[in-house]
Amino acid sequence: MDFDDLLINVVKLFKEHPEIRKSWQDRFDYVLVDEYQDTNLVQHEILKLIVGNRDCITVVGDPQQCIYTWRGANPDNILEFERLS
Repeated sequence: MDFDDLLINVVKLFKEHPEIRKSWQDRFDYVLVDEYQDTNLVQHEILKLIVGNRDCITVVGDPQQCIYTWRGANPDNILEFERLS
């Protein structure tokens, strides 16, 4: 598996097995993501699945410092965070 396969399989696992998703949700009271400008939409989806309906996530980053566009990172993720969430 490559990097994308790992991410996609986590989304698939969380969606197909709510008990596993719940066990991961229960591990975290709060989620803080640094360098959020370097995330892609699949990573954003994983975070949404981990957070669930709780309002317990904070992201930080600088869209002008995005260095992983070659692997699908999208600095708009941080600029549009509230709309995407």
